[in-house]
Amino acid sequence: MWKLLKSSDMDGTNDATAQAFQTNEFEPEVEDIPTFSDEDSDAGVFSPNRDGLQLCPECKESIPSTLSPYLASLVARYCKLRRKKGSKYTVPVSRMGIDICNLLKRENRRSLALDMAATKGWPVTDINFRLIPRRVRALSAELDQLMFSKTYLEDSFIWDAFKQALAADHLSLKKFSLLRVGEINPTSNVVIKSEPGYYGMKGTAIIMHTLLGMYPQATTPTAAFRPLSYPYFLTYILVPYVAMELIGDDLGCNLEDAYQQMIQSGPVGSLIFADIDGDEELDSICREIIVEQRRSNEVLNSQAKESEETHQVWDSNYIFYRIVTDLMTQNSL
Repeated sequence: MWKLLKSSDMDGTNDATAQAFQTNEFEPEVEDIPTFSDEDSDAGVFSPNRDGLQLCPECKESIPSTLSPYLASLVARYCKLRRKKGSKYTVPVSRMGIDICNLLKRENRRSLALDMAATKGWPVTDINFRLIPRRVRALSAELDQLMFSKTYLEDSFIWDAFKQALAADHLSLKKFSLLRVGEINPTSNVVIKSEPGYYGMKGTAIIMHTLLGMYPQATTPTAAFRPLSYPYFLTYILVPYVAMELIGDDLGCNLEDAYQQMIQSGPVGSLIFADIDGDEELDSICREIIVEQRRSNEVLNSQAKESEETHQVWDSNYIFYRIVTDLMTQNSL
């Protein structure tokens, strides 16, 4: 499970919000692997000809020559350890072989997902994740309405879709709002239909960080979306709403069509953008969001201070004006 970056300037970025995210079911469990010195391991680059491993050690399927950096490193280390131990069976070698098999299967599924995305016209290879925060902030007028107006929220398409998903899961709004994070079925309609389509978990992380900066929990009223909690409202309403808007903008379609595209492309996004732990670009983007929010807060605080000083000057001028006016009135009498 990925963790949210925290900042003292971002009220509401707390454990309750972090718990609102579910563990990615597509992520295989990978055991801790032994580390090696430079003498024991190359720079994590796998070569079938050099390392002599052309078949998966578990399922015996062919290993492609092009692998992700992590998997290439794991295979190279496996080969080093196997040569070091010879044919002797060891638990670390066995565990690493299982991990390689799991990761190879995932990469195969990811390759199929990329092919499907290309066939469906989902622009997964063209996503500029660094632009997402700016695109989310551009939706602030609509997001404000959803966040602060109960009437607007209940008349919205995303709210109707959410209620329909609850009904399909045989849940009332009140009952769902009382569920703990661990009690929500990750395969339920309400979860599946809140995933951000082909933007995947990486998109979720960026959208959520941006929303946390725009609407800090400590200062955001919750009356409009009660009985939902703040984390649940962001997770199951605002994140999918933003994803719909992004997808609609990408594909040039209305929100209803974007919603269908979001649901259909969800599994693809979960496979292609599932590796968010250790994603340097994601970490960089989230830090930039925090820095930008700090800067925005400083500007707002400065404007508020200037406004207060302006009011004080105006009050002083008004008092002086009244005194002068009263004196002139008395003199005229």
